[in-house]
Amino acid sequence: MLKGGKTVEDLEEIFKIISSRPHGHVARTLSSLIKLGLHTLIDSSNSRIRRIIEAMIVARILKPASKLATARGLDGETFFSSLGKVLGLEGADEDEFY
Repeated sequence: MLKGGKTVEDLEEIFKIISSRPHGHVARTLSSLIKLGLHTLIDSSNSRIRRIIEAMIVARILKPASKLATARGLDGETFFSSLGKVLGLEGADEDEFY
């Protein structure tokens, strides 16, 4: 190895990206929401209802859509970003958004 040998010829043969969740815009928007103190105005405890409301606010900013589309966008299989995973809402039912 010290003489210039390679352990791996092609990284694409070893690693396969199955899916990737865009995250930067989610992190920035959530941190702004926290910096403004909006999360504590919704509910002082970190309840599921507060996280659903936070998800709806952030989703409306990042990717405006219906409540049904937002719920599907948080699901682990049909996600549009890391929002569902960050807030622990993967698998949230669209009825919860009403």
